[in-house]
Amino acid sequence: MTELQTKDSIAITIPTATLTEENPLLIKQFIFPLFSDESSQSKPQSYHIVGKITSNYDYDIILLYISKIYSDSTAIKKIYLNTFSKLGQLLHSQAVASSMMFKDIKSNTSAIYFKHGEIEVYGERFFQNELTSYTTRYSINNHGIVYNPTK
Repeated sequence: MTELQTKDSIAITIPTATLTEENPLLIKQFIFPLFSDESSQSKPQSYHIVGKITSNYDYDIILLYISKIYSDSTAIKKIYLNTFSKLGQLLHSQAVASSMMFKDIKSNTSAIYFKHGEIEVYGERFFQNELTSYTTRYSINNHGIVYNPTK
């Protein structure tokens, strides 16, 4: 697993290159059981660990990329920022980047993670010939929980 170095911030975007898939059994049973319930899913998902950030004293971060592509050209791709205790317990999960294409709907989000625990998510949604843009800010508290400080 690649350690991501943060001088000040890291851009988190959906990768354009093909990634090597992680062992799905490892993801499903040991790391992210939260993401692996495919009983209600019609297509299998592919999992990729983008990297980890262990520079925080209170928690670690692992970025998990999930990709699902359907035969009708629908594609859903997401990156989740997952916080873990230093002992390896999953604390919180937050989608921070995504790409979705379905017929006439297109949606893309990306994020910037700042080393002091702030996350800015930027998104665009194209639906019925109208483009909507938005920004959302999140913080990570000392317990590794991601929250929106404006709510």
